[in-house]
Amino acid sequence: MDDMDTGDRRIWSPYDKSFTKVTLIQGSGLASPNEGATCIVEISRLTGGCHVTDDVVGYPLGKETKTCIGEYDADLSEIVDGCLETMKEGEVCELHIPESTLMERIGVDYLCKMRTTVCVEDVDKLNIILKIELKQFTKVIEKWKMSQEKKIETAEYQKGKGNVCFQQGKTVLAARRYSKALKSLITVVDMKHLNDLPVNMKQHYTALKCSCSLNLAACLLKLKQFSNVVKLCSDALEIVGENVKGLYRRGHAFRKLGEFERAREDLTFAQRLEPHNKAVQDQIAILDRDVKELDDKYAKAMSKMFGGPVKS
Repeated sequence: MDDMDTGDRRIWSPYDKSFTKVTLIQGSGLASPNEGATCIVEISRLTGGCHVTDDVVGYPLGKETKTCIGEYDADLSEIVDGCLETMKEGEVCELHIPESTLMERIGVDYLCKMRTTVCVEDVDKLNIILKIELKQFTKVIEKWKMSQEKKIETAEYQKGKGNVCFQQGKTVLAARRYSKALKSLITVVDMKHLNDLPVNMKQHYTALKCSCSLNLAACLLKLKQFSNVVKLCSDALEIVGENVKGLYRRGHAFRKLGEFERAREDLTFAQRLEPHNKAVQDQIAILDRDVKELDDKYAKAMSKMFGGPVKS
């Protein structure tokens, strides 16, 4: 983290440089809100290279709001949450969100559209500056202090939020929710001690972990993170070996990675389990096409290498 004082202003940035916080008024006390904390905040727009709206930030702008950190699913809500988690009660700061973060979170097309809605002659970069006042907050119990039941309940909540995002086409936001769910589950129990859980809790835990892993894999397929898809599906298949979704998604990822034999093994197994599954059938057809194209390419290369086709 970067942290420095410049007169009355304290400037801080996280390691990933996703934002910069400039403290205008110091808060009181030592505590800061955590994820799930109830906060009374007021967030307003300041001059920046982009116009920004409530639906992009996630938090209502220009008015006092009572809310919970981590509640919103918007392009920039995680950035605002990250800033709030560093603040003290009564603190006022500027949140500077740079062009690099906006490109990653919002995308170039929408970012350019936002640029055209404002005239700022002295700003040569696309950025957003928000003013945040944290008026009051009430922390929730830290995750490491939660009971196993509460951690599983938290994971269920994150999965539900992820499902809503996925249904709305918000793939990146859905992936973040499923990731949070899995992180919560990891803290419940070490897999080596899974059998120490009560039977009902163990069944719930394993089913939820399998589901979250496969849901995150579905998101990462769309985001073309194929190696991570393979790992997530393998984790799920360790729990439930005969899982068509896991076999299909891993087989799809293997095909994209050019590992055709492993892709065929997974997809053939999935077809045996569900012979009439159209998605599996279609993926096998695409795999057959890819293999043929590769064989044709090799044959053509060999033909050129040895001076054309052999004549009888």
